[in-house]
Amino acid sequence: MTDERFDDLLNEMRDQRAPEPQSAEARQRVWQQLLHTTSLACAEFRPEFGAYRAGELSAARRLLIDDHLARCAECRHVL
Repeated sequence: MTDERFDDLLNEMRDQRAPEPQSAEARQRVWQQLLHTTSLACAEFRPEFGAYRAGELSAARRLLIDDHLARCAECRHVL
């Protein structure tokens, strides 16, 4: 397959849209999976949330948790 043909096929695929019911179901599945997934980082940081709130953590540890919270909506919600 030539590069030009490959590019044409990719462009065709980009223009295709899944039917709305399929898209809605896929969105729902992804959100459910994201909501019920706890990463190893979450498991590491969550026990320290009390100390985080109380300001009892070292500056370095607080920075790590701040970084995690910036990326993890579930932990922000828990906190």
